[in-house]
Amino acid sequence: MMIRGTSQTITIQYRCPFCRTDKTEDYPTEGFSKWYLEGANIQEAFPNLSATKREILISHICPDCQEKIFK
Repeated sequence: MMIRGTSQTITIQYRCPFCRTDKTEDYPTEGFSKWYLEGANIQEAFPNLSATKREILISHICPDCQEKIFK
């Protein structure tokens, strides 16, 4: 996982462990800081994100593979 960003957003670059595809996703810096640095619950840190986007942070599983695995 690689992290880079600005004051407003953080871009996460990751490789899905199932399809091995490299992906990037943007997240709000404030929520990422609350979750990653302060240990907040991911639902509390990112209340406006979809469950799919939150799962990417937790497991690095891309949306396409999440669809196949969890649905």
